Amino acid sequence: MNLFLASRHSKVQVFAGDAGAAAEPAAEARGFTPADLEALDQVRTHALRNGRWTRADIVRDVSLDYLAAWTADASASASPSLAIIRFKTTGTYALTVGSTMVATACSLAKILPAIQGRSGASVPLTVTGSFALS
Repeated sequence: MNLFLASRHSKVQVFAGDAGAAAEPAAEARGFTPADLEALDQVRTHALRNGRWTRADIVRDVSLDYLAAWTADASASASPSLAIIRFKTTGTYALTVGSTMVATACSLAKILPAIQGRSGASVPLTVTGSFALS
């Protein structure tokens, strides 16, 4: 199932449960925090300015928030090339490349290094295998 097509339709369940979900839902989890949005905006601005991405949108859905980004080679109707997601019920963060979930974590700080270079600059990300961050 394509996560991004499914999330546009209120009748479609995105997942039976959150990927990498915590044992108990976090009471305060409600999508991206103000600090998350600030960090994601910095990453987005830098990647767009440097031509790494041609489009990047923050989407707030019923069950998750996500930053969806498209690379220059993505067609206008393509699903996002990359997405950073926060599930609202558990607060779990996830990183997808295309339709492959490549990382989950308990904080955005553990996801961002996967798409940033040592200087903090956004870099293209390719999938070489799946992994999970704890």
